[in-house]
Amino acid sequence: AGVFGWFGGDPAMVTSGTQQAPLWLQNAGFIWVPFIAASAFAAWFGMNDIASAKASFADQVVIFKRKHNWIMCWLYTGTFGSFIGYAAG
Repeated sequence: AGVFGWFGGDPAMVTSGTQQAPLWLQNAGFIWVPFIAASAFAAWFGMNDIASAKASFADQVVIFKRKHNWIMCWLYTGTFGSFIGYAAG
């Protein structure tokens, strides 16, 4: 029986010679859970210096005056927007 087999549905039956064995393929993603939990734990306690980065709204608004920002926004929108449009059709 799989760890969370009941959660993902019935297992795939794998045939090896004359024997069949259940394969809980839907549980394969759970191999990443410990690594994601460890990374989240490390980020939660290791990234405590972000509170020192403070900028007022006036300091952040300066990006709207930069021409390069607008060119890159249009390029990004045109590139990936058209990609999604072509992929959908």
